[in-house]
Amino acid sequence: MLYLSNASEEIKKQKYEKASESLWESVAEAIKAALMARKGFRIKRHRGLRKAARKLSREYGDEDIYVIFCEAESFHSNFYEMSLEKEGVMISFERIRMLIGKVLDIARSELIKLIKPC
Repeated sequence: MLYLSNASEEIKKQKYEKASESLWESVAEAIKAALMARKGFRIKRHRGLRKAARKLSREYGDEDIYVIFCEAESFHSNFYEMSLEKEGVMISFERIRMLIGKVLDIARSELIKLIKPC
């Protein structure tokens, strides 16, 4: 959640390119957490994040997981290209925040399964 907090702070400072990178990082970390909780291993490549998001989307019947992941992924390049402006970052901020909540809920539920006695 640190990256999401950082994004919010950067938005307040009107540093939208930094905010967009923090938003991307927050999504990437949430996907990694869900995969670690579900499968017990780490993603080592960027492409692995995309595959994991697609798989979560299919398994949970929620296409928003993958669609919003792809939206957040575009923010990674925005840090370097600075192609998105305030409006684009602001529109996506809430959607990305909701995605992170969904993915972290998945991670939590998987962890609870691991600690509950059979």
